[in-house]
Amino acid sequence: MFRQLTRGLLPGMILLVSVLISGGPVSAQTKTLTDSLGRQVTVPENPQRILLGFYFEDFLAVGGHDAFDRVVAISQDAWKAWRNLQWRAYVAALPRIADLADIGEVYSGTFSLESAIAAAPDVAVLAAWQFEAMGDMAVRLEENGIPIVVIDFNAQTVATHVRST
Repeated sequence: MFRQLTRGLLPGMILLVSVLISGGPVSAQTKTLTDSLGRQVTVPENPQRILLGFYFEDFLAVGGHDAFDRVVAISQDAWKAWRNLQWRAYVAALPRIADLADIGEVYSGTFSLESAIAAAPDVAVLAAWQFEAMGDMAVRLEENGIPIVVIDFNAQTVATHVRST
C-alpha cells in the first residue's frame, strides 16, 4: 500500500523539497505543485526567501543542516513559547534561528500580516491549521505576491505526510 501511495506522490514530494531547499542559482522560472489541501500553487523554482509558519523540525529533517539558510521569517511563538526547551536547543545549534523575523502566531492573535509581507518571502510554508485559521489574511498574503504552500503532518495519514514532505 505504501508503495502505491508513494509512487504517485514521490515526484511531487521531490519537486517540493528541491523547490524549497535547492542550492542552485536564482531563477525566474516557476513550478506548480499540489499542496496538502489539494490546491495548485505556483512557486518560484528556486526560492531564496522562505516564510516557515510551523513544522520547524520537519523542515530541518527534510532540508538538512542548512535548511534554515533560506528561511527569513517564522512564527517564534509557535516554537519558542510552545516548545521552549526545544527552541533553546535548536538556537544553541543554529543561532541564526533566533534572528529570523517573527510573524507572530495565528491562534494567539499575534500574527502580523505586515511583518510577513515585510520579510519579503518568495514562498510561505504554513501548516494546514494555520492556513485555515488565517482566513482573509491568507488571501491578502497571496494578493501581495507570496504564494502559500500548505503542509500537514497532523493529519496522521501516510499520503498527507508524503505530500507534505
